[in-house]
Amino acid sequence: MQRFGWKTWGAVVLALFAAWVVSQVLWGGTNWSQRLTVTVSVDGKPVSASAVTRINVRGGGKPILPDAGVYSFNVRGEALALEIPGRGWLFALFKPSPYILAEDAFNAFRLAVDSGKERYSMIPDYIGRTVTLQPKNYPLLVTFDDPARPETVKRVDPANLAASFGAGVRLESITLSITDEKPTDGVIATALPWIATRRGLLDGRNIQTILAENRLANDLSVSDFRTGFK
Repeated sequence: MQRFGWKTWGAVVLALFAAWVVSQVLWGGTNWSQRLTVTVSVDGKPVSASAVTRINVRGGGKPILPDAGVYSFNVRGEALALEIPGRGWLFALFKPSPYILAEDAFNAFRLAVDSGKERYSMIPDYIGRTVTLQPKNYPLLVTFDDPARPETVKRVDPANLAASFGAGVRLESITLSITDEKPTDGVIATALPWIATRRGLLDGRNIQTILAENRLANDLSVSDFRTGFK
């Protein structure tokens, strides 16, 4: 078996690095807005809400290395807040991150491999398009036993909204649209007044611990509800 010396491996590494640098220069980045819409049925009547998030991406690779390099993301917006009349609030959080939500919804990774393009650069091409998310791609859904107390957050099962909101409530759909709209701001602050002053995790701790009484509250922070605003 032929062995390569350190000079050969060094040349390969330098060539790959050079290709990565060129890819960074060729691709200046991209940005888009996306609107998430959740529709539920309450006693047979549809109730829906939407939230728009603005995303700016830098880094990555195009066209030499479709999925290489270091990405930098700037996300501005807030999580979706849907008030279910007489039942409480349903929130769709930034978990997974909004850009991952879009990547999965529009199969950006597969398209990048097939076309040789940078995966996020293709998402703005879908402006005006709406897709219905599959359950495996749903964002994290939560509610609060008491919206005034962030430590009372609890997970909502998308297949069983009735368990959290009572009989007659069920999820109809979650859709994602690529748009040119401005990011939503202000709805979360109305639903959760503590959002502007809360620091650390929702349970008041600064670090995660397996000893937390509410592990979900110990995992979530304000940035899962609102980010990118001063």
